[in-house]
Amino acid sequence: MHSAPTSSPARRLSPARAFTLLELLVVMGIMMILAVLTAISVGKVTRDAKLA
Repeated sequence: MHSAPTSSPARRLSPARAFTLLELLVVMGIMMILAVLTAISVGKVTRDAKLA
């Protein structure tokens, strides 16, 4: 008699290959901060260029 595997192969691979929701939220937060800083810098440069 053969013993049945306790978990499927796909289930064993998923934790090592997938991003967690927390990791995705952290990366999205960092990208938003960088986007805001870039927008502020571009705004300052265009304002200074108009004044010159």
